[in-house]
Amino acid sequence: MIIAFSNCKDKEVSMSDKKYYWLRLKKDFFKRHDIQIIESMQNGKDYVLFYLKLLLESIDHSGELRFSDTIPYNESMLATITNTNIDIVKSAMKVLLDLKMIEILDDATIFVNETNKMIGSETYWAEQKRKSRTIGQCPIIVQPLSNVSNQEIEIEIEIDINKETSEKVFSEDSYQITASKNLFNKIQSINPKANAPNYQKWADHIDKLIRINKRTEKEIDDVIEFATGDTFWQCNILSTAKLRDKFDTLFLQMNKKPKQKESATKKNNFSDYSNQREYNYEEMERKALQNRLSEQRRTNN
Repeated sequence: MIIAFSNCKDKEVSMSDKKYYWLRLKKDFFKRHDIQIIESMQNGKDYVLFYLKLLLESIDHSGELRFSDTIPYNESMLATITNTNIDIVKSAMKVLLDLKMIEILDDATIFVNETNKMIGSETYWAEQKRKSRTIGQCPIIVQPLSNVSNQEIEIEIEIDINKETSEKVFSEDSYQITASKNLFNKIQSINPKANAPNYQKWADHIDKLIRINKRTEKEIDDVIEFATGDTFWQCNILSTAKLRDKFDTLFLQMNKKPKQKESATKKNNFSDYSNQREYNYEEMERKALQNRLSEQRRTNN
């Protein structure tokens, strides 16, 4: 299932500025245990719909939701932008937090964990190229070279460099190998049974971070330290390829940490969820699994 929209909110936005985003939902999205648990609750389907709206709202901000740099969203604002009843918002936020499907950072930024895994994007001109290749002819509308997006240029450069450097071998004392070993050592300290990687392949991604993404060695070291020390990211950053893929998001979150400490004493804009209804999630997951097995037996019969 694909949910898509474009960032062309103004009729005067030029075609070259238009960009499409989409969410890729797996076919079994509604059979996931967490989704089934939520749907089994009173107003559960409203909670799932609210969650999908949060995913869409965060799609072009790497999973983060804020009204502005200085103003975070509160429940009333979320109710408005998602066209959802305020009581549904309050209850849904508690459930999503309990199931770790969202996080509220200390500066009240809402982080939707799954957005980056589902996101896809395409410029208007990339869409035209793709369509023209599908029918086997040149694009009817040709974009001037000066209007090619930076993103497309970077991708083309990376492909060319990959061809030229596929045979490159990194020395044991190179930074690329050292950084790769540093990341794996931190992963192994969390999971002692982790299998040792191919350090040459890992080093290649570190090398691309430096050459293509223009990241400094200090920035890479700092992000590795942050990612492996964060309870969420340490379970997700398990290779240099994933490190590079999520580097921008990690870098932004890392640099928000000092601000979070300053704002730690400020009152959070969200309700005290301790007064909301409590759920036995283990029991609900067990029932959801039983229902799923029963459904499979009926299908097989």
